[in-house]
Amino acid sequence: MVSARDPLVAPPSRVRENNNGNADPPGDSGSADDETTRLLAAWRISPETHDHILRTRILPAELDPFLPEVGGKSTRPRAILILGQTGAGKTHFTPRLLSALRQQQQEEGGGGGGGGDDGGGGGEKRPILHLIADTYKRYHPHYAACLASARHAGLASRVAGPAAARWLLAVCERAADARADPVVVEAAARRPDEFRAVARAFAARDYAVRVAVLAVPAALSRLGIAQEEEQKEGHGDRGMPVRFTPKAVHDASFEGVEAVVGWLDEDGEAGGGELLDRIVMVRRGGEVVYGNERAENGWVKEAAALAALRRERARGLTDEERKTAEEGIRMLKSLGDPKADREVEEIEELMAGLGIGDRTVSEMMPFDAADFVKPADLGRDDIHP
Repeated sequence: MVSARDPLVAPPSRVRENNNGNADPPGDSGSADDETTRLLAAWRISPETHDHILRTRILPAELDPFLPEVGGKSTRPRAILILGQTGAGKTHFTPRLLSALRQQQQEEGGGGGGGGDDGGGGGEKRPILHLIADTYKRYHPHYAACLASARHAGLASRVAGPAAARWLLAVCERAADARADPVVVEAAARRPDEFRAVARAFAARDYAVRVAVLAVPAALSRLGIAQEEEQKEGHGDRGMPVRFTPKAVHDASFEGVEAVVGWLDEDGEAGGGELLDRIVMVRRGGEVVYGNERAENGWVKEAAALAALRRERARGLTDEERKTAEEGIRMLKSLGDPKADREVEEIEELMAGLGIGDRTVSEMMPFDAADFVKPADLGRDDIHP
C-alpha cells in the first residue's frame, strides 16, 4: 500500500498544512471552480510515475499471487463482473459468488486463478482474483492527502479515479493474458467507458464474460452509503461528524450503471451477443428480476435488461425493504448530525417518489450463485425470469 512516507507520494508544493493538520491547497481570490481545476492539475501524476506504481506496487500485490501455473485449466476462463451504483450492496452480494467459487475449487480439487493446487490434490488452493475498482485509488500518490483535506475530501475520487481505472484495466488485461480463472471484478460505473474497456478486454481474449447487475432504487443506495459511512467513522464512539460520499459521486454511478446496461442490451441485439456470455439482474435480497444468456445468434430472450433496471429502480418497496430502510433512517436521525439530517431528508424524498413502476415481477427466483459461476463448458440451468 502506498505510504505517505514514500518519496513518490510527497504532496505537491502547492499544498500546505492547515490548522487541523490536514493537507489543503492554499486559498486565494480565485473562484472555487478555478481552485478545483488547479488542485486537480497539481495532483496529476506523470505517465512515468503511473507506470512505476503499476510495475513496482500494484502488480506484485494485486495480481502476481493470483496468476495460474503454466499449463493450468483447459476450460474457457470466466470473468465475472459485478455492476451496481455506489451503495447498491456489492460488498454484501459479492461474497455469495466468492463462496460458490471456493466451493467449486474444493469439489474440483484445484486452485483458484486457473493454476490448480501447488503440487497435488491436497495442496493449498490459489486465492481467487477479486478486483475492486475503488481500491486502486489508494495507490495514487496524493489520494490520502486529498481525502484528509478538510476542504477538498470530496475531490479525492476525482483526483485518483482516472489513474485507478487505468491501473484496474492494466491488471485485468494482464490477468486475461495469463488465463487467470476465475476473475471477479466489482465496478460502480461512474465512468461507463471504463467498464466497457474492462469487459472488452476479457471478451477479446475469449473469456466467458458474465455480468451480475444490482437493481437498487436510488433511495436505498443513498441510505446504504450513509449507513456504511456512519459505521466506518465510528460516529457513536468518537462523537465526530459523519463524512458522506458526495451525492454527485453516487448520482454519476447511478446514471453510469444505466448507460452500461443499455450498452449490454445493444450488444446482444446488434452484435450477436459476442461480448457477454450471460447477464443476471438481482435485487438486494437476491431475487432474480431478469436473466439472459448468449446463443449463436444473440440473446436467448429479447434484450430487456435496461427496461428491467428502470422498472426495478422505480417500483414500490416491499414491506421488508421499507421496514429495513426506516430502521436505517431512524439510526441516522439519532446521530444529531446536520449533515446526516440533510441526507435523511433527501432519502425520504426519494422514497416518497417510489411506487410508479410494477411492485413485483412474476416468477421471481432466488439467485443461484453456483450456477452463475460454474465453468463455461458445463452449460447452464434454465434462466429466470
